[in-house]
Amino acid sequence: ALSRSITSATTAEEAKNAFLSFEKITERIGSLSAICYIRHTVDTRDPFYEKENAFWDENLPLFTDRQLDIYRAMLSCPHRPELEKELGKLLFDKMEIDVKSADPSILSLMQEENRLQTEYQQLYASAQIPFAGKTLTVAQLAPYKQDLDRAVRKSAFEAEGRFFDENREKFDEIYDRLVKNRTEQARRMGYENFIPLGYIRMKRNGYGISEVEAYRKKIVEEMVPAVSELKKVQQKRIGSDSMQYFDDTFLFPDGNPVPFGSADEILTAGRQMYRALSPETAEFIDFMFRNELFDVLAKEGKAPGGYCTYIPSQKSPFIFSNFNGTAGDVDVLTHEAGHAFAAYQAAKQNLLPEYADNTLEACEVHSMSME
Repeated sequence: ALSRSITSATTAEEAKNAFLSFEKITERIGSLSAICYIRHTVDTRDPFYEKENAFWDENLPLFTDRQLDIYRAMLSCPHRPELEKELGKLLFDKMEIDVKSADPSILSLMQEENRLQTEYQQLYASAQIPFAGKTLTVAQLAPYKQDLDRAVRKSAFEAEGRFFDENREKFDEIYDRLVKNRTEQARRMGYENFIPLGYIRMKRNGYGISEVEAYRKKIVEEMVPAVSELKKVQQKRIGSDSMQYFDDTFLFPDGNPVPFGSADEILTAGRQMYRALSPETAEFIDFMFRNELFDVLAKEGKAPGGYCTYIPSQKSPFIFSNFNGTAGDVDVLTHEAGHAFAAYQAAKQNLLPEYADNTLEACEVHSMSME
């Protein structure tokens, strides 16, 4: 109904109001799906949120299809020149990219893709690895992979490897189905393979495949030799006869730096740092702590990795990570706080979601510069 209102609008104002009505719906749906994702990843074994997550896997592609109807209506609206002046040309550039990302013919494949991604995440999160008289997740095994004793490091990597070996068939099956699914999506959309469609879904509007190929070439020519030299220096420093996979992240002969204190103490130190950094970061970090917008401890059933997401209706970022007693705990906290601070600042400007939600590489500027 809203897309029809945009198409048949007699004035630019009428079209804009219909579009903004849809943005309100987007805010609500985005908020509910974000809360579900947080709850599901915090404990992938929770049966209620497992079902809720399955609902979103099935229904988010259907919502995306309706969203693209709105975008198509905006792009073909007779009042587009006036709307571009008021809402900005970049909004329409982003819509042009998005409408190339999906169509009704691939909805069932997108639903299957979501289910396969969830299946992968749950399988990974199910890891129960016996090591050093304990049962550990992949994240909890990390300190042993940086142990002073080379034999312990090797054993830790082998213990992790056994989990993946034992589940090799299932991981391979998920991967194979994902590759075939995404290839079929691309072909139905008129692309030779998934690569062009993958670029479109990254929403890049300033560069493309050829520029990335040139960048990769520079990595091979300039970065790989530099890293090779650094690895020789590292090998000499740690006194190893050769560099093996279990030596790669071991940096100093007396061990890697580790954070002082418990997870709570690391968080408290982070809060003190952000309070001292600037009035803006002080306001941000107090908001995050006041509203308990963290889940950082590695634990059984928790999804792997770390992320920052955003709950639009609450104007709230949320930080997820797996603290395991390594320097990575500090890295991931500051990294995700970079995303969260950017989202918090954008929220204060009441931007349209299309403007507040930046591309992945822009996000990494926020996170890596904060590190």
